[in-house]
Formats: sequence, C-alpha cells, structure tokens
Amino acid sequence: MVPAAPAPANGDLAPPPADNLFPEGAKEEAKPAKKGHHKHAVSDDGGAKVSHYAVSAHDSLWKISAKNKVYGDPYQWPVLFISNREQIKDPDLIKPGQDLKVARDLGSEKVASAIQKAKDTPRYEPHTTAREKLPIEY
Repeated sequence: MVPAAPAPANGDLAPPPADNLFPEGAKEEAKPAKKGHHKHAVSDDGGAKVSHYAVSAHDSLWKISAKNKVYGDPYQWPVLFISNREQIKDPDLIKPGQDLKVARDLGSEKVASAIQKAKDTPRYEPHTTAREKLPIEY
C-alpha cells in the first residue's frame, strides 16, 4: 500500500501522485480535450453514437443521456422522453429491457429547449405509478 501524501500547507498544491501507483502499462494516455460540441458524430471514447439504447437496471433518463454514446449531456434527458412518449408515460419510470430511440439530427433550438425543460423540472420525488399530470409540459 502506498503511504498517503502529507496534507498540503495553506495555499500549497498537493504533490502529484507517485509514478508507482499503477502497474506497468496500466496508465491510460490522457486524451486531448475535444474542441466544440459535436454530440452527434463520434463519442469521446471513439465509438459510434447509438440510435437505440436498451434500458438496464438502475438506469434513468438522466444517466442514459449522460453517456457519451447517447448525448454526453444529462440535461438532454427530455429529448429521450419526448422521442419515446409512446412507451414512457412518466420520465421517472422506465423499465429494464425498454428499447429507447435516441433521436439524432435535432436542431439546436430543440436541444436548447430540452435542456431548459430539464432545468425547469422540479426535484425528483419517489413514486411507483405514473403521474397523471407531469410537473411541466414536455
């Protein structure tokens, strides 16, 4: 086990981690930051963006939307909800096994509107049945 580094004095920066923290070859090379916001082309990990997503246990629209292969932005979850209204009645209640369409080719106005709706949505309150009236109009 590697001993903890001493706490930095006021205003000092913590020392960098020791090189021996990782076994030989286990370090990943740092990837340069991407310029711009090309959310509809290739994901940050080099994989292609998906057009469908199979819901897994413990997923939420927020978590799915945040995945690089989907939108890479959790605030775009209303896009998933709106695109899948035929199978999702309440954005808080999705089920494992659902096959969600991942909308592409959206204009910047629709994406901006979805992000604003996500920000306007009230804080999650637990419930197990679909609400008859959602807190905002999606």
